[in-house]
Amino acid sequence: MGVFRGAPRWLGWFREDHSRHGDGAAMQRRIGLVALSVLGMLALGAPPAAAADDAGAPALDITHWLPYGGVNLWEVPLAADDPAFGRPQLVTSLVAGGWDFGSSRTEAGDFGDVSGTDDGSPDWLLPHRQPDGGLLLWVVGGGPDPTPHVWGELRTGGWSWDASRQLVGDVDGDGLDDVVSVHSNPVAPGDVRTNVWVHHNTGTGFAAPELWAQLQDTARPWLLPFFQVRYALGDTDGDGRADLVSTVPDSTGSSSSWDDGVRHTIHVSTGSAFRTAASSTVAPAGQRWSFTAGRELLADVDGDGRDDLVSVQVQQGGGIALWSRASAGEVFADQPTLLTGLYAGGWDFYLSRQYAADVDGDGRDDVVTMHAQPDGGSLLWWHRTNDAGTASEAPVVIGTLSGGGWSYWSSRASVGHAHAV
Repeated sequence: MGVFRGAPRWLGWFREDHSRHGDGAAMQRRIGLVALSVLGMLALGAPPAAAADDAGAPALDITHWLPYGGVNLWEVPLAADDPAFGRPQLVTSLVAGGWDFGSSRTEAGDFGDVSGTDDGSPDWLLPHRQPDGGLLLWVVGGGPDPTPHVWGELRTGGWSWDASRQLVGDVDGDGLDDVVSVHSNPVAPGDVRTNVWVHHNTGTGFAAPELWAQLQDTARPWLLPFFQVRYALGDTDGDGRADLVSTVPDSTGSSSSWDDGVRHTIHVSTGSAFRTAASSTVAPAGQRWSFTAGRELLADVDGDGRDDLVSVQVQQGGGIALWSRASAGEVFADQPTLLTGLYAGGWDFYLSRQYAADVDGDGRDDVVTMHAQPDGGSLLWWHRTNDAGTASEAPVVIGTLSGGGWSYWSSRASVGHAHAV
């Protein structure tokens, strides 16, 4: 893998003539006009990959496909007091050497002084498929030197890019983010197990993977990881170590039903393993909860230092609803709190993605939504959590990613946080 140096600045993938910091006043006028035009269409309420486990200023790290091959890495500051708030800034272009959007994934994190010139901005993890079916773990550091570095090689021993997903979080509590690989392990027809590996961060690379857990739904051993099981990392007990949360359909049949229910289980990090909690939280199908028509993220919406469960659910009458379940450490509350409902005005579960970020720095995570627009681009909406941590306020537009080649469908994103250097 290589990096194309001296890359021009691009918006999405077409060339953009503005400087990295751009014209702040012009951007504010542009966002204001977009907000007014959208407000004219929408009757607003408020909707939603990872918990905000860092007190540093958040940023949305976006990976964007390039039509001639490769990817652009963009950063959008999400701290309201940042002069560049809501405005995309190009980090680097990864072109030469086989970089491919469809053969890579992206997670933001704090991996240390990757390049020797770290400025404290978020780092990037890019797991990339290799011709032999394995993968390399590439890291791009925050700062003026965005050269990618190989921090892990997973080519032998049965490692598969297709059969694994990588999550980022500080699972051992040493202040540096580690990588957690969730790997599907089918041992027989109808018998699918999941191995959870931890790649500890040494500050200069990732150590050899350690097996921290082997998971399987004993009642339904055929459930397929990533398709019928979802995974997320967040500090649910507030001990400074990221825990693993798994989510499955609650029904005993197929997960294709609209009302299939949801079950969430916390696997607590002990610092050397993931221990499955004694009980799970069930959102029953009889109350119209759906695994198939929902998703979740981890966010400390009440500001108590423990990441709560935020669920986004499709509404059968149209729109989406955003719910939270407070964390009690090893289990989430049975009774959910409705943060907000967006039942009209064009809000669409399938045209949006939600992220957790403390935008206003009040110690409570907010929700940021990237929502597709008719021109193919997207708007960034901020759903501020109220002072009581019990509801989301009416959303406001904080950024626009539109024109110049920006494509909602050709991009992905993750929230990272600034860190001390």
